[in-house]
Amino acid sequence: MVVQTIQSVGLRMSYNKIFKFNIMEIIEKGQCGERVSYELYEDGTLKIFGVGEMYNYKYPTEDSPFTELCRKIKKVVVSLGVTTIGNSAFYYCDSLVSVELSNSITKIGDSAFCLCSSLLDIDIPNSVTEIKSSAFSNCKSLKVVNLGNSIVTLDSCTFIHCVSLVSVNIPNSVIEIRDKVFSFCESLRFVDIPDSVTKIGLEAFHQCYRLDTIKIGQNVVDIEHNAFDICNGLTNIIVDERNKKYSSEKGVLYNKSKSVLLKYPAQKSEPIFVVPDSVEVIGQKAFFKCKLLKRIKMTQKVREIEDNALGCCEGLRIVDIDGELEKIGTGAFDYCYNIISLSIASELSPILEDKLPSIVETVEIRVPKNSIHYYRAARGWNRFTNYVAIEDEN
Repeated sequence: MVVQTIQSVGLRMSYNKIFKFNIMEIIEKGQCGERVSYELYEDGTLKIFGVGEMYNYKYPTEDSPFTELCRKIKKVVVSLGVTTIGNSAFYYCDSLVSVELSNSITKIGDSAFCLCSSLLDIDIPNSVTEIKSSAFSNCKSLKVVNLGNSIVTLDSCTFIHCVSLVSVNIPNSVIEIRDKVFSFCESLRFVDIPDSVTKIGLEAFHQCYRLDTIKIGQNVVDIEHNAFDICNGLTNIIVDERNKKYSSEKGVLYNKSKSVLLKYPAQKSEPIFVVPDSVEVIGQKAFFKCKLLKRIKMTQKVREIEDNALGCCEGLRIVDIDGELEKIGTGAFDYCYNIISLSIASELSPILEDKLPSIVETVEIRVPKNSIHYYRAARGWNRFTNYVAIEDEN
């Protein structure tokens, strides 16, 4: 009898442990799709179950049923049969720590988990083909993202302001990384862009301060403006040698022919940089915030320095331009307050889009001897007072 009682108690304890989820008290329940329902249990677990799509919501005008429950929801479990996570479904569920998605999910909607500031990690199953705009934006505790191998597009702002994100794998199914996907992911350190990707959108990695290395696959043909802007910790950009549109050399990003210098890593440690002989254009924001750079020498083929090309290079002291430079864009030397010498071999003064306002009037401007009078009369150049003939240098 005693043995039977002990066995009975043991079985009951095992049963309770195994089916604890089922016997837990339901504190809220309702519908979140035509054939999709939810149950919130007393331990903070929200179960989503049924067949088909969840409803789409639009915060704050069309609140999801979870808005009022947000402080109570600690965990979300989406059962097999549910195919989508609706737009703004879990918007601002700031107590949500973990999410389990079933292999029936194919789409995660706009802002679905936006501002879930306690969410720590997420595994996206292989069934998911779409992650829509801002789906995980401002998830400030999110550290690790594992993306399934069926995702085709990372939509705009998907992980923007995920400031704790350290690691993300981009699967070989992704074709496009859209605008601002990883902007302000301040803890992200390494990105490997696979061969499947063809486009990297505007400001895709903007202000990823700790990003050290970027690897770009062979099929990327479109890198939008400011894709890697203000990545202050960047030391190395590596492009697959098979890429037909872009190339890299010593960690610097160029177009394939190396006629355009596109991006010089901001944290590259060399104080002096000599632009390769092939380069004709210094691209927009190419050297932006390269604070360790003290001297740059541009060779004879350089014809244009685009807007903000050397902006905020606070350590820059000497600029040598050997070729027949034709144009200097707006803000090309903005906040370069410490330049002491600007040498230009052009006989005709380059067109200035602005008046180089950050360079002091008394800075030494070195130009060909026979061209000094042209510079002194030219728009923008006429504000400088200390012209020195290059021939008289020695």
